[in-house]
Amino acid sequence: MPIKNNNQEIIGAFQVLNKLNGVFTKGDEDLLAAIGGSASIALENAQLFEQQKELYKEQKELFESFIDTLATSIDARDKITAGHSSRVKLYSMLLVDELGCDEKFKELVEKAAILHDIGKIGIRDSVLQKEGKLTDDEYKHIQEHVRITHDILEKIHMSQDFKTITEIACSHHEKYDGSGYYRHLSGENIPYGGRILAVADVFDAITSKRHYRDKMPIQNVIDILLSGKDKHFDGNLVDTFLKISVDKIIRVFLTENHNCFKDEDCELLSHYNLLNIRDFIVGENVTDEQRHVADLFNFYYSGNINKREGC
Repeated sequence: MPIKNNNQEIIGAFQVLNKLNGVFTKGDEDLLAAIGGSASIALENAQLFEQQKELYKEQKELFESFIDTLATSIDARDKITAGHSSRVKLYSMLLVDELGCDEKFKELVEKAAILHDIGKIGIRDSVLQKEGKLTDDEYKHIQEHVRITHDILEKIHMSQDFKTITEIACSHHEKYDGSGYYRHLSGENIPYGGRILAVADVFDAITSKRHYRDKMPIQNVIDILLSGKDKHFDGNLVDTFLKISVDKIIRVFLTENHNCFKDEDCELLSHYNLLNIRDFIVGENVTDEQRHVADLFNFYYSGNINKREGC
């Protein structure tokens, strides 16, 4: 017996070969027709669901391509800070994984991280690329990038699932004690994703070269994070970030040179975190092995990797 859709098109068939008692009757046929109608609706719904899934996948891929292009356009304006958004995303993902957050939240933070500095498209090159210290007026001007980011993202049509991306992206300069910008939020009033971005953003900024300075020594970087607990940053997030094994951190440093990270070095460094590295550098009773671990970390951190053959 054919199974037909609303347009009377055959989309399947029932094959009934035997009946337990007697022969098939008109009543049996009517029953099969009713079951066939229900089966037809179920089949059509399944087809529509698959089509919707494919459409959602295409829209998601289009959105991801769009935001990647936006981030790339910002990076292209300044070779010194190129890759910042990508690294902030990677550090944020490490922190989210360490926290054990779910995949949906992870995706929101990932998208927000890529887009967090898109407002810099409205900042003058003379300020973005200035080699010396910014004047008060220039600093106020560069702070405007957060508001511009908000205005840009608010105009992008996002699905309901992605609506919080804007709030997360625009809160990466808020500080836990309320002294940040642009809305002067404090504590848990700052979106959780924004607090994660704040740690990742500052960490990348001070471990990267800038127009006016070189990257900071790693012990200074860690001290800045520690001193900012419950002031600049959510203290729990700082503690969690500093527990991430340093092999994962180095992989972000070497985003474009993963092949230069020796397997044996990766294995050794996977047993240590950033706090360990700091203690090995500034501590007094340091063993030869601990000193070797600190030197190995600094080798990759310093950028000397480029001198290694094949890198």
